[in-house]
Amino acid sequence: MNLFVFYQLDAIVKAALSPPEMFVRHIFDEALAAVDGRPCVREALQRRGLAGQTDWAVLAVGKAAEAMLRGALDVIRPRRALLITKRGYLDRCWQRGEEGVFRLPEHPAVRALEAAHPVPDESSLRAGAELIDFLCGLPESTALLCLISGGASSLVEAPVAGVDATQLARITTWLIGSGLGIEDINRVRRRLSRLKDGRMLDHVGSRRVLGLLISDVPDDAPAVIASGLLCAAPPAPLPELPDFIRALLPPSGETRPVAAPVNLELEIVANLERARRAAERAAAATVAVHCHAPLYGDYAQAAHQIAHVLRDGPTGLHLWGGEPAVVLPAHPGQGGRNQQLALAVAGLIRDLPGRVFLAAGTDGSDGPTEVAGACVSGDSARAIEQAGFDLAATLEAANAGPALRAAGALVATGPTGSNVMDLHLGLKTPCASGCL
Repeated sequence: MNLFVFYQLDAIVKAALSPPEMFVRHIFDEALAAVDGRPCVREALQRRGLAGQTDWAVLAVGKAAEAMLRGALDVIRPRRALLITKRGYLDRCWQRGEEGVFRLPEHPAVRALEAAHPVPDESSLRAGAELIDFLCGLPESTALLCLISGGASSLVEAPVAGVDATQLARITTWLIGSGLGIEDINRVRRRLSRLKDGRMLDHVGSRRVLGLLISDVPDDAPAVIASGLLCAAPPAPLPELPDFIRALLPPSGETRPVAAPVNLELEIVANLERARRAAERAAAATVAVHCHAPLYGDYAQAAHQIAHVLRDGPTGLHLWGGEPAVVLPAHPGQGGRNQQLALAVAGLIRDLPGRVFLAAGTDGSDGPTEVAGACVSGDSARAIEQAGFDLAATLEAANAGPALRAAGALVATGPTGSNVMDLHLGLKTPCASGCL
């Protein structure tokens, strides 16, 4: 199902939402607006007094790359720019040229490529080669603005010797379904890459480099965002891995990065906390707001924590966030971690009036799907079962998407221009009718 169909679906769903569901969706939209890459980058560059500058090149990589690049173009006029983003994430105004290169008519110095996410393929390796050529072709006097957001770990790659696109895809598929946290996943990715863990700096030279980053990782660690294109991580042991991955890893130390240039500066321009603060501000005039620690680890445990709060906690809006993990079966169905979490919560708040829960990716996608997540209520579990789905079996099969679609619970936003992990919003109203 393409994005246009999902937009139509989302419009139909919104028209049928209850006031509490509409309120939660509104708060989610306000949070997204606060971490939109375009204004975040524009404001960061303006603070630095770079308006009107022309002696810059721009590299934008990630799921928020287009929005971040447009923020840069609002302020500076780069000599050259390269954008690499997820397939389907470019606006319609881009014109596709030969060999899949996109152009902006009003900015002839800008080139764009689309690549694969969440599992890399040959397009990711092509993007890696294009990135290296772009950097190596820059005049030494040109400063480099790097706009980095989550998703780049899959979108752009130059693997170590002995690893091809097929092997990289197999490794990534295993990592995604393993239940490992993003730090462990990216620790493996860095060992297999000639770009990650700061290795991209091999191609930068002595020029000034300014990196503006949108964080989709815990603690906003630059070495973990996009697997550290501009920053190396301290050495750390790898997680338990199957033999087929271990056999492809180079010996420890062979892929260590060069020293970072002294004129490298990094800034986080958007993160989960910024989105949470915006949600809190937007909701505070209407309901009490309760902020909870972000959720990581097993999604089922997270679902029980959320349901406990929605059953027994105070009324008002409850804010979480983070990235709970799902261990996938051998042949998973359709869905993503937010849909899986929402379905689990739906079963746990069954028949409780005045409860609403939304789980959605701030990048507009949830796993390998074209929706951001789902919004469920105390009525959702019954509607899902009436549509012919068994909740326990559906969760076990990681097939939450079709069940939630049958209940009209999917949340479709399209590309958001951001990527600051997931947001989880739970509403408990003071009366059974759902009044706020």
